[in-house]
Parts: sequence; C-alpha cells; structure tokens
Amino acid sequence: MVVGKLVMAPDLATTMLAHNLEIADAMTLLETELGYRLDSTHIETSAVLAGEERGRMLDVEPGMPLLRITFVPHDIDNTPLLYAEMDFRPDKFTYEAVIRK
Repeated sequence: MVVGKLVMAPDLATTMLAHNLEIADAMTLLETELGYRLDSTHIETSAVLAGEERGRMLDVEPGMPLLRITFVPHDIDNTPLLYAEMDFRPDKFTYEAVIRK
C-alpha cells in the first residue's frame, strides 16, 4: 500500500530504529516516545509515476500514478527534524482530516 523513506541525523535514526516503525509512525514517535516538541510540519502532496523499483514494491506497473506525500516536521526552535517521503498506491489510499478552529 505504501513505500516510504526517512532521512534524518544518524543519532536520531539510531533512536528511531529502536522502535517498530512498521506499526508506529515517525511523527507520533517524535512527540510521544522521544520527547520532541513539534511546532510545525511542512506537508506536500504530489502525483508521481511509479518507476521500476517502486512499481515492483507496490505491485503496480511502471508508469502508473502514485500519490507522494512528503513531511518535514520542525521543533519549537524551527529546526527540521527529518524528511519523510511516502509513495502510496492511489487505489489503496484515503485522506481524512479533522480541522478545528
């Protein structure tokens, strides 16, 4: 359903890898388990075409559209903590949000 990559400082990567990232998402781990205080997160969504490798990993033909979402969370000092890039099969993805004022 999704293939992703995370890029971060080696010390943070070591700490994150001590947790099961297959069942817990990185953003939740940063705040709840690792004690980071997040101020903002830059999120970007775009359509991309599956290449050979991503197509194989997601069981779609190369050239098929994928939904790419990137996340860059910033702490309260406005320091970017990591870069996350996730490619989703569009037939297996639903986006839902609750926004409160």
